[in-house]
Amino acid sequence: MTIKYGRGQVSTDYKGLVNLIIKFDGNILIPKINKDIKLRLSNNLIHINGDLSEGEDNVLFEYFGQFEPKSSKDINTSKNLNLVASGLGFWNKGSDNVLWQNDTSTWGEKEHTYIHGRKLKRKLK
Repeated sequence: MTIKYGRGQVSTDYKGLVNLIIKFDGNILIPKINKDIKLRLSNNLIHINGDLSEGEDNVLFEYFGQFEPKSSKDINTSKNLNLVASGLGFWNKGSDNVLWQNDTSTWGEKEHTYIHGRKLKRKLK
């Protein structure tokens, strides 16, 4: 089973009975839940169980906010599940919300922190 997340949705390609836990970092609001499952959110853990109907891509729930899943586990089999990010390009993850194709500034013109590898290269004020 694979869990896909991104663009405000969490989905799976699995069909049948599900009983899983997703551990995540961030703060989310869940406005819409698949009618075939039960979902419980507590302490950055999402417990999901139910019977997923036929479908190419079953959407488990939709969310708003910062959602960074760390692990996912099937409770019945005690196996870790694959987590796949979709729609999260490198340039969309920036903290300053400036897409590279829309940024017409020259190097050092704006107040950004630039990182080279793991070390802080230059901080402009």
